[in-house]
Amino acid sequence: MAVRRAATQSYRDGAGLVKLWCAFIAAPLAWLIDLEASYATVDWACSHNRRDVLFMIPAACLAAIGAAAWVCWSAWNDLRRKTEFEGGSVQDRSRFLAVIGLLMSGTFALVVLTTFAGRYLLSPCE
Repeated sequence: MAVRRAATQSYRDGAGLVKLWCAFIAAPLAWLIDLEASYATVDWACSHNRRDVLFMIPAACLAAIGAAAWVCWSAWNDLRRKTEFEGGSVQDRSRFLAVIGLLMSGTFALVVLTTFAGRYLLSPCE
């Protein structure tokens, strides 16, 4: 019981809420960085024949998305033990934000993998 209260208290103050919001925003931001960095480096990769650079960018972005998903999962795991929903409590808000962050992380990981397929199948000069 004390662990649940500590978890709820950590999401009541600013630190837990900032952690959830950063995890919530990290997945779309990682996709944006992947898209922009890939477009910015494709000419350089073509002229220097360095296709591996175009593979490292999505790998780093997928690692960032994975970290965001882990933060959302751990927050949801801390907060899921409560069964009744009051609808306006800090715990309900934080649980909702953690679940939506998990869904967004999965969605944007799929988007990064899908855009990576084009980089894998085509050379940078095409």
